[in-house]
Amino acid sequence: MLDEKRKSLNALVYNLNIITLEDSVQRLAAMSPDQRNAAIDNMVTQIEEAEKKKEEEKQNQTITGSGKDSPGSGTTASGSSTAWYFYNPAVVSVGVSDFTKKWGNRKLEDNWFRSAKDDIMAVNNSNEDETADTTNAKGPKTLKKSKKDRNYYLTKLPLTPEAIVKSNAKIVEAYYNAGSIYKERILNNQKSVETLEELLKRFPENKYKMQCYYYLYRTYLVMNNETKANYYRDIILNNYPNSEYATLLLHPDEAKNAAITKSQVERFYAETYDLYIGGKYQEALANCTSAEGQYSKNYLMPQFAFIKALSIGRTQDVDAFENELKLIVAKYPKDAVKGKAQDILDAIKKRKDAGKTIVDHSKDSTNVANQPPIVSSNDSIQNKSSKYIFKDDGEFFWVCVIDNGKGNINGFKTKLSQENTSSFSTDDLTITPNFLDLPHQLITVKTFNGKDKAMDYYNYLKGKATVFSDLINGTYQTFIISSENYSIFYKDKNIADYQEFFSENYE
Repeated sequence: MLDEKRKSLNALVYNLNIITLEDSVQRLAAMSPDQRNAAIDNMVTQIEEAEKKKEEEKQNQTITGSGKDSPGSGTTASGSSTAWYFYNPAVVSVGVSDFTKKWGNRKLEDNWFRSAKDDIMAVNNSNEDETADTTNAKGPKTLKKSKKDRNYYLTKLPLTPEAIVKSNAKIVEAYYNAGSIYKERILNNQKSVETLEELLKRFPENKYKMQCYYYLYRTYLVMNNETKANYYRDIILNNYPNSEYATLLLHPDEAKNAAITKSQVERFYAETYDLYIGGKYQEALANCTSAEGQYSKNYLMPQFAFIKALSIGRTQDVDAFENELKLIVAKYPKDAVKGKAQDILDAIKKRKDAGKTIVDHSKDSTNVANQPPIVSSNDSIQNKSSKYIFKDDGEFFWVCVIDNGKGNINGFKTKLSQENTSSFSTDDLTITPNFLDLPHQLITVKTFNGKDKAMDYYNYLKGKATVFSDLINGTYQTFIISSENYSIFYKDKNIADYQEFFSENYE
């Protein structure tokens, strides 16, 4: 119980800090160059003064420390037996609890008590104190800038319209997360409505606006404020009469049944997915056929269709595989699976045009499972030197590429999730499974803000062999990748190509 509360508070503080940081850097970015530079120079002066003061205090403690009573002795200079506050565990425990309730889990630093730090203080969110050459023998030379260098701060500011858009998106996400945490995990309805209403006030057309309206409706009902509840109810019914939230309001029983059905099909899809990943292609195929009859209009049907096609590719000849892929392209032209199916069709055509034998089904039908009818992910396609772009900021993902049918991928995902919960609970990481191509699956962990955080995660997991114990050595590989390069990699599907780029530039 206490552990769950701690995680909830950590998640809340994490999101509130994002809002503070992004607001601060935007204010700095809006200043004139002269004002901005003056603010940064003032911050540098504060850092230098703080360091000087800390050094003086350290020296004073060294000089006077030897003449004091030994700590923990339980006596004062006058001989009394009163125990010092910080050596009484019970009193300290109460003090820590009271402090956390009032101030939250704050970092120990100068000016920790200020409710809103100076804008420039919010920019100062890393641990590098001095300039250091971090040249990697395999990668490009990068320079960690000192906190006493003006450029250290300037590089963190959103100085372009595109950067402002990204910064605003982070603020919206953080407001919505904080409002949800207040309501669902901390059970503070008043703070929840204040947070969500502030989000709607600042960003009235944000992507979560309908969710906010519904959250506010529900929360105000619980708070017995019918006027406000009806206000948000009317917004949904008048402006979004065909939305699922309108259905929830008008037909709660029908909506409840729909939610049950949605949950059922999601579980069935997860079972089907695991059957395919586990090499049980006939069973996966049977599940996909069953889904066509039971859940024909469900939003997951394109995914079922794709697994069906892949299962046919593993168990039947290439013509049957090709026909099933063509059906996907025709039936789901606006879904993401259309692109995946078309990529495989293009690869099959390429091999046929080259006169290569894809599968000799007449000899052994099991050949399909061992020789997937697509272009190998290791085939060289284009000049790799111009394909990927090195960068160290922006969004990064951690990726594990796994050979399909090798090891217990479901068990690996479970252990990875447990590790994220225990060691990275404040980072709000998401695990996403996906197909790369027929022989390979991707497990992606996202999102990391910048190369350094992603590499910290990558190096941490390299030392955690137990996380990968359900996989077979030699059948998987891991790396980090920027969101821009991920789009190129997913389209190109050349694993060796990107792995070489990663080794040369990041490892």
